[in-house]
Amino acid sequence: MNVLQMTSGHRETLIKLMDRLSVDQLNQVNTPFKNNIVWNCAHVIAIQQRLVYVLSGLRTHVGFEFVERYQMGTAPSHDLTETEITEIKLLLKESHQTVISDFEANKFTNFIPYTTKIGVELKSIEDAFAFNLYHEALHLGIILGQMKFLR
Repeated sequence: MNVLQMTSGHRETLIKLMDRLSVDQLNQVNTPFKNNIVWNCAHVIAIQQRLVYVLSGLRTHVGFEFVERYQMGTAPSHDLTETEITEIKLLLKESHQTVISDFEANKFTNFIPYTTKIGVELKSIEDAFAFNLYHEALHLGIILGQMKFLR
């Protein structure tokens, strides 16, 4: 199993978790957290887009505003509607499938080396995929922690 297949598994798990929760639960922010479950799900999409497309000099598939709204350092600005949550679930699946297609089409040829905030050096698209897998697993763990506080 390769890194892209493992990320597909994370995405499927996130969608299944979201399906089990109400709109209110997905939007709920509890101390000690500064964000909520749906923000974390959108955040993994935004960061994947930055790591893979932006660092390859390409346009994101989810749009600049989406990436900016859910990038590192942001927090929920409002409760999302059921329609917005459904869109995020769709993007979890579609954005990852697009990355796989674009990788197979050899679109990531001009990767710009980057050092992450935690000091991990990304020198290739393969490094970006591996770091993205770590990042998505980290946020899956955060979501599981957040679920313990749900009402």
